[in-house]
Amino acid sequence: MLSRSFLVFSFLLIGCTAGGPPFKDREGVAAEWKGRYTFRPPLPYYERIVGEVTFTGSRTGTDFVLRMVGFQGAAVEGPLALETPVRMRHWEGQAYEHDGHLELRAVGCYEFGRTGIEERQAPLQGFSCDHLLLAFVDERPIRLRGVKIRASRDSDWFGPIDLIPQPESFYGAQVLSSLNDGRSVAYGLGAPRVLRKGARLRGPEGQTLQVESIPGDLVILSGPVLPHGTPLRLLERPLGALPISF
Repeated sequence: MLSRSFLVFSFLLIGCTAGGPPFKDREGVAAEWKGRYTFRPPLPYYERIVGEVTFTGSRTGTDFVLRMVGFQGAAVEGPLALETPVRMRHWEGQAYEHDGHLELRAVGCYEFGRTGIEERQAPLQGFSCDHLLLAFVDERPIRLRGVKIRASRDSDWFGPIDLIPQPESFYGAQVLSSLNDGRSVAYGLGAPRVLRKGARLRGPEGQTLQVESIPGDLVILSGPVLPHGTPLRLLERPLGALPISF
């Protein structure tokens, strides 16, 4: 098992610069966007992978965080053990409106890992990704439809994605997997800020799951076992929980 110090040391040493043009001088108007969106990741980095994009307002416009979360390892069939390694790919940057499109222009990329679902998260590597630009056409309330444009040609390796808007709530998550002890694990950005043990999340058909523990942005839940990717919502903010800004 890799030690935490080794993982952090690897983060400092391992890096690469991806090819492609930088977009920091590209024309566009800072977008005024907010909310949480989910998507089906087009890349099989991990097993049982889910994708999420969140938009938050900033002094310069709108920042975004795009994450793909899943499991790495051979034993990923059926309910999972708590010892199953977790991996997360994380992109962050700014959102702009240009030529009729919403553009997500990444300025930082990272990969994080856990040696088990309840273990502490540690950085694995970071790399330059100024070339990553994703473009969308606004077709809300159905979706933000991913499209290819000339400026995104160096990002085509990522594949097209459609962002599905999620209903407004205090917190949202997606089911990652069932666990072999009868519980479930879900993922949603901001879990430690908003959730408390005992909070209840609702499924799309009114199912209720109770929060058992909150290891970072993962959430261990008891209650009915729901399929991978099922959206969950927190309808009432627990007493003492901090608000999230998207």
